[in-house]
Amino acid sequence: MLTIFTDISVSDNDRFVAYIEKIKELGYQVIYHVAEKDFQCNYGYFSDGKHIGEVTINDLTHGIALSTVHKPCRECGSGFQLEDDFVLRENNQDEFKKLLKECFEVIPKDFGDFENVIPYYDFNDFKKQHWGMHDMKEL
Repeated sequence: MLTIFTDISVSDNDRFVAYIEKIKELGYQVIYHVAEKDFQCNYGYFSDGKHIGEVTINDLTHGIALSTVHKPCRECGSGFQLEDDFVLRENNQDEFKKLLKECFEVIPKDFGDFENVIPYYDFNDFKKQHWGMHDMKEL
């Protein structure tokens, strides 16, 4: 594994890019946003073609967070955060893969029932609704 995940001298942006590159290496499709200021990446999405997960830089902890993704609704937003700053997990490849797949559960088991949560049909449906809204790029 890359030492960039645990090296605290590495910038959040470089750490984020390393995460999305690792997710891409595992066979997922990846799109991400590049902020105009200093070309910093701060969020992206990954998919197996059908299911979608989100990876973001958490500005409060300067860590990486993973979330589920669903169509936005007033009651529940657009996803549920599963993990925040999981720096130690990527040293265990199986645990990392398991955590990424947990993002594909639209409503995680521990979160209960939310009748207003509607998943996207697939990654293409998601991209059609979001591609022009932000400066998204495909990895």
